[in-house]
Amino acid sequence: MAKLVKAELEALGMEGILTREDENALAATKKADMAARKSIMNSPGVDGVVSIHMNKFTDCSVHGPMAFYMEGSVEGERLAKAVIDSITSAIGAPERLANPADYYVIRESKPVAVLVECGFLSNSGDVKLLTDPAHQKKLAKAIAAGVDSYFNMLD
Repeated sequence: MAKLVKAELEALGMEGILTREDENALAATKKADMAARKSIMNSPGVDGVVSIHMNKFTDCSVHGPMAFYMEGSVEGERLAKAVIDSITSAIGAPERLANPADYYVIRESKPVAVLVECGFLSNSGDVKLLTDPAHQKKLAKAIAAGVDSYFNMLD
């Protein structure tokens, strides 16, 4: 998904930088891996951070995409709202609120940041969608469109 989002951002004229290109960690320990990601996110010239995830929950009936922003971040909330609105519109899902949270990647990011959960791996319907290339492309395009919408609001 991250590679698809990067490609969609680049198609919109933005530069996309991945913190990693595959399933391999950036360092030998979790702490060092997260520090390396933090360094990339906070590099000069980075205007925004989009962290892509797949969710999982004990209740397998819970489903659908979600977007999180750092609690108290007005700009983070605006970005998360733009992204989740774009996603739900693109996939025909009911409207969802952007959610405040305190996750490392959005807390430690100096640029505006959003954490996107594309769906729930604990929900069979979401798994079917998340493994469908056409749905993946639709999600990636919607995430990029939401990011683009946010930055266009700033102009």
